[in-house]
Amino acid sequence: MIVVELTPIGDLETTGFSVTVTVRVEGKLPYFEEVGTLPANPALSQQLQEHWSQYRNLGAPYHRPLTPAGFRRAIAACGESARSLVVSFQSWLQADAFRVPDRRLREVLNFQDDIRFLLRSDSLSLKKLPWHYWDLVEHCPRGEIFFCSPTMIEPQSGNLAWRSPQLTWHSPLRVLAILGHDRDIDVQSDRELLTNLPGMSVEFLVQPKRDRVTDELWERKWDILFFAGHSETKDEIGKLYLNQKESLTVEELRNGLKTAIARGLKLAIFNSCDGLGLAKTLSDLAIPTTIVMRELIPDAVAQAFLKYFLSAFSLDKPFHVILRTARERLEALEGQYPCASWMPVVVQHPRTGSFVLRKPFKLPPWRRSAIAALLLSGLVGWYWGFPEIARQFHRWGWDRYQAGELDAAGDAWEWALRFNGKNRATILMLGYLREKVGDFTAAEKLYRDAARRGQPVAYRKLAELAIWQKQDYDGAAFFAQQGLDLLQKEDDPARYNLLVYLARARLGQGQSNEAIALLEEALSLKEQPAKAYCVLGEVWSDRGENILARTYWEQCDRRALLDEFDEIRWRTRAREWLECEDRCDPL
Repeated sequence: MIVVELTPIGDLETTGFSVTVTVRVEGKLPYFEEVGTLPANPALSQQLQEHWSQYRNLGAPYHRPLTPAGFRRAIAACGESARSLVVSFQSWLQADAFRVPDRRLREVLNFQDDIRFLLRSDSLSLKKLPWHYWDLVEHCPRGEIFFCSPTMIEPQSGNLAWRSPQLTWHSPLRVLAILGHDRDIDVQSDRELLTNLPGMSVEFLVQPKRDRVTDELWERKWDILFFAGHSETKDEIGKLYLNQKESLTVEELRNGLKTAIARGLKLAIFNSCDGLGLAKTLSDLAIPTTIVMRELIPDAVAQAFLKYFLSAFSLDKPFHVILRTARERLEALEGQYPCASWMPVVVQHPRTGSFVLRKPFKLPPWRRSAIAALLLSGLVGWYWGFPEIARQFHRWGWDRYQAGELDAAGDAWEWALRFNGKNRATILMLGYLREKVGDFTAAEKLYRDAARRGQPVAYRKLAELAIWQKQDYDGAAFFAQQGLDLLQKEDDPARYNLLVYLARARLGQGQSNEAIALLEEALSLKEQPAKAYCVLGEVWSDRGENILARTYWEQCDRRALLDEFDEIRWRTRAREWLECEDRCDPL
């Protein structure tokens, strides 16, 4: 996951914004930083206010209804206002003073990557602008714009929600669903959608009293908090209407919410009007992720969003892709409800990792029957049958991995280990998955286990982690040499990788001549991915030969395979050096 952070300081009307733009691989320090300026634009500020005023004139549930003819005119006017605002907003982003960071972002980003754009600001004006129309976001099919606070509020110590970046489906997700004051809106549809979604255990509170909500937050563990009903923001303070007589602000639930977050609350969804004030207070409590509606929202749009979100929610997709899919599907409603696709907004803590929802692995019916028949028929014995079943699970996991279904692959491989816990190939692949989600401690443990069982590739992965995560060149050299000693001579791809990481370790130990000899041996093999050229670039950079170094860095950039995690890291390193040339220090 690539994270692009924009931190604007200033205001829209008078001073403009100084914008710091950084890019990082999730869990890493930024490898790109640029500062630009978005100028003051009082005309855009005025246009923004007028647009949302027109939007509100369409008639929310508690506004005076318009006549049919007046409603049609209001829809047309709001639609035109939205299109005009998008044009003005896009023009503002093309300001000369912002061209450098914008251009460099386009140079360093691969538009096919998973990208989370984080706008770190408390400015209500910025949050009201349609950032999903920034063409950089539009061109990234797996990218989405999130908001977050400009200040880092650390999670509480022991907060279960921060122990893993994933919600897991191994046990039902615990959902506290509050169905609040519902005059003129239909919250029953929300209830039906939540009830029918598999993998969830939902507790409904229907127009509850304040003390009931507080008790549930204090006394039980929840993964998701859901609210449907009336809400509003006044003076940037969000208020929830629980029933006809009672309302409360998020601030009034502070202690209960802090307790729920500490116990593992990961996601809050407010499928209700005007929720930016709610999100601001929740972000102050360091909740990982919150979904709110940026303005007043028609009942039909709220129901459609929940339907689309929950249908995508169960498909093992990354959270940002789920949200984008649900938001973009609302575009179909914009003939009757202008700006419907503008409504859902995600506010996320900057420490939140990749948010992937997992379903339990299920075998196809014929395969379940085949295994049952295999065991019951006695055709395989105890000592032969379980390893064979483990191999079948491993193959199914590999099929799912090749198809990009990483969660299903992980579940299959975990099943494989239940039948044969000594399969070094399965252990290795689970290590790959843990590394992909940034859990390097778990990945290293799995790699060490596979290495102890004689898996040469596991030694290569340990060498990688020693260099990338710890800059431990002695350890990397040890692991790489151990792997080479285990290899069969004809295994060129594995030999290539181990030679490259041994060379990188030698360079880190100050033995550049030996590093060059190892790289020459690596490049004599048929397998020639980018990394050998990157290390040669580092060798010549280290010697101050920047013209020669540039040649190798450019080769690395061109040859990198964008579907391999390790190659992406090397391409990132190459582009970092090419951007700053001789100002970059070796890794």
